[in-house]
Amino acid sequence: LIYSANWDHFSEVSFWDRVDYIGMSAYYELTSTPNAPIEEMESSWRMIQFSLYDWLDRTQADGRLVFTEVGYPSQVGGAVKPWHYTRSAQVDLEVQRRAFEAFWRVWGDDDRLYGTFFWNWWGLGGSQDTWYTIRGKPALHEVKRFLRSKRDTSSK
Repeated sequence: LIYSANWDHFSEVSFWDRVDYIGMSAYYELTSTPNAPIEEMESSWRMIQFSLYDWLDRTQADGRLVFTEVGYPSQVGGAVKPWHYTRSAQVDLEVQRRAFEAFWRVWGDDDRLYGTFFWNWWGLGGSQDTWYTIRGKPALHEVKRFLRSKRDTSSK
């Protein structure tokens, strides 16, 4: 059994001890600047990871962590407020790619993360699409790298 809470209020859920998996949509702000380097986004994910595991350890939640949604729009500022799906800006495939690379750098070899659902696949995709889809975009390569890293660590 899994329940998915939003990334900004998961700690308020009172019944984590009754589920098998702690689900969370993970639209965390990775930067406050539209063109942040990968290192800044990676650092943000590391702080998020530390705080999530600190919370799990403090609450003694035995549930396994699953990200039920991780996604970034491929538009300028896509890692600033990735939850803001109605926002519109110019296409920026690179910010989406960097955000996903930062994600796999931090979570790729983490065996406490039991699963991830990437938002999303449907949509036109391609080089002019500003939506969350990774179809036909450089971010797809980063998601594949993440999935390979998880496969490699699961066989250890």
